[in-house]
Amino acid sequence: MYIALDGADYYDIILNLFLGSCRGCIDGDATVTVNALGSNGLPEVPSVFTYTVGNGRNSLTIVATDGESIMSTTIDAPGGFHDLRQPRISGAGANSRAEAVASTVPEPAMITLLGLGVPGMALLRKFGKV
Repeated sequence: MYIALDGADYYDIILNLFLGSCRGCIDGDATVTVNALGSNGLPEVPSVFTYTVGNGRNSLTIVATDGESIMSTTIDAPGGFHDLRQPRISGAGANSRAEAVASTVPEPAMITLLGLGVPGMALLRKFGKV
């Protein structure tokens, strides 16, 4: 499994791995390779490690530190993958933490409340209730 964002970098990735070919299989080893850029913007030596997946231990978190950013993550499991759940990637698209810009998107419930609340307040004002 190869995880990259069309040439963009990211700061962390969190996912739940289920290895093996049977439903519910999660036990096994996966080799993880992380390619990163250093705080100077130059590629670093890839980090390679073995991650042992087991019952209660299937959540994998990789975080860039000290101004680094992740260019790609490769996960290889000799027994294959049954499932990959809840992938979360953050900080996509900036080359250093100093350049990262946080943006917020309102949740649908807040949009609904605003959509109903603003016209409702206008009606109350029109009829002198506020």
